[in-house]
Amino acid sequence: MTIPTAGRLDHKAGKSITELFLESQQIVDWNDVKNFLLCAGYSSAKVTTAVDYYRTDLASEYAAKPRASLSELLGIDFHSPVERVMLPAGRTYLTYVKTVASAPAASRPNEGRVRLDASGQPLKLLLGSFLTDPGTAPDRLGISPIPPRMGIQLRALRTVTALKSRASGVVDAWSDKQGQLAVPRMAFGGGVQYRVQKDLTSTDDGFAVL
Repeated sequence: MTIPTAGRLDHKAGKSITELFLESQQIVDWNDVKNFLLCAGYSSAKVTTAVDYYRTDLASEYAAKPRASLSELLGIDFHSPVERVMLPAGRTYLTYVKTVASAPAASRPNEGRVRLDASGQPLKLLLGSFLTDPGTAPDRLGISPIPPRMGIQLRALRTVTALKSRASGVVDAWSDKQGQLAVPRMAFGGGVQYRVQKDLTSTDDGFAVL
């Protein structure tokens, strides 16, 4: 689960991160998810926009497990605009991926990784489900600097639905795994992020790798 930084969710709610984590384990439906975020005093309209996107547009991924959506929802800065948008065809976007060599073996196979051939060239790109604007550094997207990531530019070939927001600062407890243990690292936010409706690959008909 994404861990909010001190001074964010825990401060606004007047509770410790441990207390909030224990509360999150009691979540069973989408109303619980929404109320968990509203307890921090965030805008009801922004929280509703985000939760509705995960509930409806990402139903295939989260319909049966609303609590799991918090891992991504807590990575949204609800003090900034949150909106469901249509990404126009022809526009260029950026995503950051890990190589297989740096990705933990236990991570999801579609968690942003690059398969390399013997000479180190990409064979197949597994691009994840988050995009950003070109020029945005990974340390502005709630991504740990360890392990390092490779920036990949994509051009939208058709209009694509996405949730647009700004990343919040979090403690990244998933990127750097040593065996079965995760190494938590501070990751800053502030950058614009687009959560698209499915995990992307280099063979996706909606984007072309540049």
